[in-house]
Amino acid sequence: MIGKRAQRLVFFGLISLGVHMGVWGQPYSAGFSDDENAFDAPIPGFVGPLGDGVVPAAGSEDEAFENSVNGLFLGWADEVDSYWPVYPTVDPVWRFPTLALGPVTGDAYDVVSLGDMEDIDFEDGVDPGELTLSFSEPIQNLSGADFAVFENALVAWTVNDDGVAKVFGELAFVEVSSDGTNFVRFPSVSTTESFVSSYGEIDPTLVHNLVGKHLNGYQRSWGTPFDLSDLLGEAEVVNGLVDLDQIRYVKIVDIPGRGDFTDSLGNPIYDPWSTYGSGGVDIEAVGVISRGMTFDQWAQAGVTDPDVDGDKDGYPNWMEYAFRLDPSVADRESAYWLESDEGDQMKLWFRRDERIADLLYVVEVTDDLVDVESWDAIATFGPLNQQAVVAPEEVEGVEVNWAGDQASVGVLQEVAVLLPFLVDGPRFYRIRLEPLE
Repeated sequence: MIGKRAQRLVFFGLISLGVHMGVWGQPYSAGFSDDENAFDAPIPGFVGPLGDGVVPAAGSEDEAFENSVNGLFLGWADEVDSYWPVYPTVDPVWRFPTLALGPVTGDAYDVVSLGDMEDIDFEDGVDPGELTLSFSEPIQNLSGADFAVFENALVAWTVNDDGVAKVFGELAFVEVSSDGTNFVRFPSVSTTESFVSSYGEIDPTLVHNLVGKHLNGYQRSWGTPFDLSDLLGEAEVVNGLVDLDQIRYVKIVDIPGRGDFTDSLGNPIYDPWSTYGSGGVDIEAVGVISRGMTFDQWAQAGVTDPDVDGDKDGYPNWMEYAFRLDPSVADRESAYWLESDEGDQMKLWFRRDERIADLLYVVEVTDDLVDVESWDAIATFGPLNQQAVVAPEEVEGVEVNWAGDQASVGVLQEVAVLLPFLVDGPRFYRIRLEPLE
């Protein structure tokens, strides 16, 4: 843990003077490597020297580079709450729901299938297959994507009019619950215009907030992001039946792609239909992004002493943790800086991870460096998306930029405290990190 010794002053600056995207829009993200897509940029399951989303092939030379599971994920589904497949279209080998637990593997065969529906099933009123997974610690509603679901969609040989590769992907709705009884479904879009034959292809840029549009298998691993903020206006949330800061259940409901099921706009949803063997959507893993994090949890990769500066860059490990730095690489850029614009304003920037739960960032000001008691707090940040301006006369606002590698990730941030430029005399600013029990 970070002890009291971590209450240090990490920055002095001298001034010397005389979103949330809605879901309705296109194109949505491609099936992989679409980091800048503002709606639903896919999140890589693996990262490292081989590149984002690359899973080293077993026994290959690439395996030595050891791409690893993306550290952005703080947890994975822990237990199977329920599993109800459509049995005739699922061979027994694909009926092991525990394969959806734990970290992503990028293995297209490490999945559980929910089963597709045949014509007779529609006539008999059979319900689509579904799988509900539970989490020992809740998923919270923070900035951007809060969790990601990994299906085993595969890349197709054909492309859309913009040159984006189509995918073979079986789609499913996603629902969440805080009590395991009351569920709310993510609003979704699917504007595929016509029937898709068995093992046919879909254009992922026409699909949003449905599992099954991102590649995960055959050395590619990308998850579909879901942002709990998309549910803020839903009745179950407004009425208090679902607490978006205490999500402990994620339910996947298969969409048999004949066109009988519709998206949130009333469009018929088409995907490859019908499918057999591993019929219906195939779930590999569900990764948690938005959850409180402590130094001890962050330090599991062998970095355990908060005061050690292992990479000799001037930042001990507790500062690497606080300011989103890499403790194994000497950082050349500062984690905090002052910036002036063309007008009458200054910005004090710093990096943070919104999920940090054991630190308070306190921005302070003084006009007298000699008097150690003269520092006054003007703004505070954390934990878990909390922020407050405590001296409005000294702060003109706060600006937050999402700074993750994918546009869908909002918990990795660059924060600016907006400061007046025209003041009487000098001002000195600092950021103090205050440990929280």
